[in-house]
Amino acid sequence: MEQLSDDVALLQIQVDLMAQISELESRIAALEADPGTPGPIGPTGPIGPPGPEGPEGPEGPKGLQGLQGEKGDTGSFFAPDYDSGWMEILQGQILILQHNLESQELFVYVLGKLEHPTYGDITHQDYFGGDHFVDEIELYITTNFVGVQWDTLNSNEIRLHRMTNDSLWQYIRVLIWELPPPP
Repeated sequence: MEQLSDDVALLQIQVDLMAQISELESRIAALEADPGTPGPIGPTGPIGPPGPEGPEGPEGPKGLQGLQGEKGDTGSFFAPDYDSGWMEILQGQILILQHNLESQELFVYVLGKLEHPTYGDITHQDYFGGDHFVDEIELYITTNFVGVQWDTLNSNEIRLHRMTNDSLWQYIRVLIWELPPPP
C-alpha cells in the first residue's frame, strides 16, 4: 500500500507541474500579446564596420569666384634685357642703338610699325633683313631697296638700316635678350 500511496503522490506532483506549465504558457502568451512599457535604453554598443559607398549625389550649385592669385613666373619667354621702345626711322637712315649688354651673343627681335591712313597702326616684319627688286618701266630701270636690316657693331651697340625706297618701316622697336653660353 505504501507503493500505491507513493504512486498517487507522484501523480499529484505531475498534475501540479502540468497546471504550473499551463499557467506559465498562458502568462507567456499574454506577455507576447502585450509587451508592456519598454524599459530604460541600454548603453550604445561598439561601432560596426563601414557600409558600402552610396551612389553619387547630384552636382551642387556653382560657387562664387575666388580671389585672383599671385602672379606666377613668366615662363620661358621673359622680359627682354633691352627694349628700345618705338622710335621713328627715316628712309635710308642708319640708326645705332646702345644696349650696353657687353655681349654679341644676342637674340634680337625687331618690329616695324606703319601708320596706315585707313587701318591705323600696323605692326609687322615685312621685308625684314632687307630686299630689293627691279622695276622696268619703258626705258627706265630702277632698283628698289626695301625693309630693314641690323647687325652688331660691338658688344654694346647694334646698327639698324632702313632701306632707301622702303615705305613700311616708319617706326621701329628693338627687343634684345642676352643668350647664355652654349653648352
